[in-house]
Amino acid sequence: MEFFTRHINLLTELIKSDLKSKYKNTILGFLWILFEPLFMMIILYIVFNKFIRFQMDNYPMYILSGVILWRFFINTTSQSIFIFYRNREMILKVRIPRLLLPFSIVLSNLVITFFEYIVYFILFLLAGMHLSWTMLFFLPYLLLFAFFTAGVSLLLALIYPFFKDVKPGWEIFSQALFFLCPIFYPFEIVPYKFIHVYLLNPVAVFILGVHEMLYAGVITDSTIILNSVFFSVIVFIVSVLVFLMNEEKMVKSI
Repeated sequence: MEFFTRHINLLTELIKSDLKSKYKNTILGFLWILFEPLFMMIILYIVFNKFIRFQMDNYPMYILSGVILWRFFINTTSQSIFIFYRNREMILKVRIPRLLLPFSIVLSNLVITFFEYIVYFILFLLAGMHLSWTMLFFLPYLLLFAFFTAGVSLLLALIYPFFKDVKPGWEIFSQALFFLCPIFYPFEIVPYKFIHVYLLNPVAVFILGVHEMLYAGVITDSTIILNSVFFSVIVFIVSVLVFLMNEEKMVKSI
């Protein structure tokens, strides 16, 4: 944490720059942070409330709680792949903490995700659902997932200058990963004999936790919490160590 506090001003400017670039030359500007998730959620709500649905109460809200988390993960990792390569001139000319570049992408997308969940809670109440005290654990759980996402993003950004094939490879892998997460279907339909293998998917584990906190309003299973903490800590620490060991090689490759 000391690393981030020493460079908080630079990190803040990088986050602002990333957010501005996403909505540059648009009339509504930062209002798209609210309008984009709102439009997406309304469409999903109509489609999955009227045409496609499992026999679940407030099925669209079940989907939305997982979709937002998935959007955060896939948007962040996809944007981070190019971050070192895209900023190679700045990296080569200016001595800045390079770790801040992918982490700024994570934090800017976390800001957007925060607003998306605000819209989610508005629709949650409009759907007649009731708030639960278990939702108090959601924010720290989201931050835990942000650490996991930061680790994956850092590894992808580090690998890209060496192997450009990581981009199409990640696109294919993430498509498969999407269907291995309980976003559009309930976890209960996963065959029992595959459950232990299924729970080796970190993103699926986090989505299960979000479903329990937000949709079901129950205390998240201890196994899910422990797995979430394990995946986040291990992936984040390993990614930082691998980056520090290969940082200079990466700079030479860009």
